This record gives sequence, C-alpha cells and structure tokens, in this order.
Amino acid sequence: MDENLFDKELCLTMVAEHLDISIYSISRMFKAATGSNFKDYISDKRLERARILLLTTSDSVGSITEAVGFDRVSYFSTLFRKKYGISPSQYRKEQNTF
Repeated sequence: MDENLFDKELCLTMVAEHLDISIYSISRMFKAATGSNFKDYISDKRLERARILLLTTSDSVGSITEAVGFDRVSYFSTLFRKKYGISPSQYRKEQNTF
C-alpha cells in the first residue's frame, strides 16, 4: 500500500479487491493495526509528504497537491490548515524556504 500511497486512485475498495477481502473486513483490520481509519491514515501520510516537499522544493502548491495524490488544491489546503494550523503557502514562508 505504501508504494501506491500517492496514487489518486488509492482507496479502500482498491485495497480490498487486491486482497480479495470485503471492505468492511479490511477497514476493521486496518483500524486495529494502525489505530486510524483508512482515509485519515492516507491523508496524514500525504500531508506529511507535502510538508516535506514544501520545505525542500520550490514546486508550486498545485504541483505538490498533485504529487502527493490530492485532486484539488482547495481540499489539500483545507486539510493542511486543519492539521498544521496554517496554509501551505504560509508554512513555506514561515520556514524561510523557497
């Protein structure tokens, strides 16, 4: 799953089909193993990667949004602000990078 973490198509249904398990079973197993539901886990991993890219590249927020697997910049920015308390652009500025 980590190999496909930034694939926009990654979803619980895809994982369940790949493992030939119901989505309900994989959801329960995933929660038990990680302590998080599937969607939140994927979002957290993508946001962490985006945070690193904001610090280490000069890529636009839009490019980073796509690179980490989000469809829309607005949705990505909302999640980023919710997790880090600041917009992606402001985060980059405050860290004095690019």
